[in-house]
Amino acid sequence: MVSSISCNLACAYVNLGQPAEDLPYGEQTVRVLRWAFPNGTADLGRAMLSLGDIYHKLGRTADCERTSLDGLQMMRERLGDTHFETIRVIRNLASYFEAHGDHVRSQELSRLLPAK
Repeated sequence: MVSSISCNLACAYVNLGQPAEDLPYGEQTVRVLRWAFPNGTADLGRAMLSLGDIYHKLGRTADCERTSLDGLQMMRERLGDTHFETIRVIRNLASYFEAHGDHVRSQELSRLLPAK
């Protein structure tokens, strides 16, 4: 229940373009989901990716990258590498790293994509 409320508030603030106000709710959602599901879930992965986006909007690059990569790992573990959500996250993160000049990490992520 608490994670649902936090997640809803976080989404509302994101939609309002207020990442600073969103941050405590995003962090709380991740904390609650980690406590409730110590072995992780796809929802935890999604929450971590959302938190990474908040960090990005706040200019907290190191936190953004760490949290987003952890979220991707959770998605890979829970949904698998061929799940459409995992593929979307891999593509988005590969594009992010390419745009920020980290071509090596972008290529590493791109290699995770299933062959066509």
